[in-house]
Amino acid sequence: MFFSAKLLAQAPFTVYEPVNVPSRSYSVPSISFSNPFEELNRQEAAQSYANQVVSSEVVSANGFNIYTGITSPMRVKIVQRRNGIVKVYCLGIKKGDTWKSYDKEIVSLENMYNKATNNSDKSMILDLMEYGSHLLIIDIDREVYVIE
Repeated sequence: MFFSAKLLAQAPFTVYEPVNVPSRSYSVPSISFSNPFEELNRQEAAQSYANQVVSSEVVSANGFNIYTGITSPMRVKIVQRRNGIVKVYCLGIKKGDTWKSYDKEIVSLENMYNKATNNSDKSMILDLMEYGSHLLIIDIDREVYVIE
């Protein structure tokens, strides 16, 4: 359908005028939302940064078996983390001509002494300190080694 210019000129033209409505002012409260996941991510990132391994080395040590009185060579892994924590693990103990593999944490006798609550425990730990500075307890073989 085509309209000619003549028909359009005769069509009534309506003009709309806006009605003045008093403007209302709305105030939106300023609320600051924090994303709890961002905070968790920051904490996890800081924790993973602190737990990063700074150095790790495998060294040889000698372990004195307090039940048999035999000294055995050991391979010990020393892991130092960025937050300053040092962990010592036993990788293996040589028994005779063969190595027996372990993955067991070695405990510091000094830390044990500091955590001991009674005098008899402290006395026993002091006796163990005569042989070395760390303790390895192997539950499977029922062996206890003091490591130099």
